[in-house]
Amino acid sequence: MVLLSDWQAFVLAVRDMITHSPNTTRCTIKYKRQAAELTLKVTDNVTCVKYKASSPAEMKNIDRFGRAFMQWTLRPSSSVEDLPFDFLPTGGDSAQGKREAKTRRRKRGA
Repeated sequence: MVLLSDWQAFVLAVRDMITHSPNTTRCTIKYKRQAAELTLKVTDNVTCVKYKASSPAEMKNIDRFGRAFMQWTLRPSSSVEDLPFDFLPTGGDSAQGKREAKTRRRKRGA
């Protein structure tokens, strides 16, 4: 079992596992209340990687990862390039992204 402290290295390792053994790769999430720590473990019965998060920003990354993991496991693709990889943090949410989200909202009553 390998505990990775770098988020991008963890995600790349998981993508590699899904590419090589998509039918046996699984993900578990555990939360320790006393330590306020979230542990994410991904295994394919041969290799196992873990990532621990304690800050809210890291937990948000794990939430995004969960959605991407579901897409990766449900999509029948054979190459790494076909897997969506657009959820990695790029230094926080930009003001441009927030502005675009506001303009997309539907007006009520119209």
